[in-house]
Amino acid sequence: MNSELPDIIARIRKHASVPLAVGFGVATCIYFDIVVEAGTDGVVGSLIVSLIKEAPASQVPQVVENFCRGFKGSSPSNSSTAGVQSSRCHYPVVAVITRPTGMTLLPPRFGRYVLEARYDCLLELEEASNATRNDPMFWDEFESHYGYMNRPSKLYGILQKIWLKREDLNHTGSHKINNAVRQILLTNGLGKTRVVAITGVGQHGVATVTVCARFGMECIIDMGAEDVRRQALTIFHMKMLGAKVVPVQSDWVMNLATTHSLIGSCFGPHLFPTIVRDYQKVIGCEIKAQMKEATGKLPDVVVACAGGSSNAIGSFCEFIPNTSMHLVGVEAAGEAEYMDKFIVLVGKLPAGYQW
Repeated sequence: MNSELPDIIARIRKHASVPLAVGFGVATCIYFDIVVEAGTDGVVGSLIVSLIKEAPASQVPQVVENFCRGFKGSSPSNSSTAGVQSSRCHYPVVAVITRPTGMTLLPPRFGRYVLEARYDCLLELEEASNATRNDPMFWDEFESHYGYMNRPSKLYGILQKIWLKREDLNHTGSHKINNAVRQILLTNGLGKTRVVAITGVGQHGVATVTVCARFGMECIIDMGAEDVRRQALTIFHMKMLGAKVVPVQSDWVMNLATTHSLIGSCFGPHLFPTIVRDYQKVIGCEIKAQMKEATGKLPDVVVACAGGSSNAIGSFCEFIPNTSMHLVGVEAAGEAEYMDKFIVLVGKLPAGYQW
């Protein structure tokens, strides 16, 4: 149970005019009592569903009743409507941190749909990101790690008309190191000492745990059970660097004060697509400078893989205003039915994009 729950509830109460209830993880009598003592109601759902599934059909009512009798319940003094001040807001608001005003260059459909407990963390992250976006000292610190990251990555010409941007020669073997270093610097600035990251193939996980080891941070890597099975060698490398690898969802919500969730792909709640774009656009900036030096002009077409799209948006971002160029994202086809769903997800892209 999150130790900051009473403070979170108190902040919500300042701006809420409706009864409050806490769910998500209230699965024991002890947790329920903590919720009630914090001055709100508790919602127990998934555990009751599990009890119903496991109990014999003839005993379901009795099993559920016995389970519910184990909870104390709330007293009138702890009613979730006590002390509530009238307000039109029903999101936790942090003073000094401004509300999101939208993102430039990214489609407006990106939003912020998360558990209330995580909302303040995202506002905190946005405030820190906005403060550093145009800060020369922050960029100087980032660029001071270029030798460690092996930047700028090389541009190799093949067949006269095709040029390869070798992000695979970066430290840890991919472009993921760019975003990992920048977000760790941001995490340091927030005073957090712990990082949680989710990875599939493992490139993002390897980059994250490598940078965490360099900066002395605790690192938890979450992977799907099937990825854990298939990526045994990658997991070995991550554990060698000090990471704890678990095949389950992260415990970020339980350690909000000390933990940063480091997302490596161009998705997730706002502001993550924006910061991943900003931290990966070094790829496109280098392509632009290197192509001008090598050929005297910009490329006609930029092609990038588009799995999680961090590589794609990093390569494309610098060239989006140039409508004469073609920006081509290449996604592994897989099963046709899933590709159709992916295309629907991408939706209508700005002119110049191709999928």
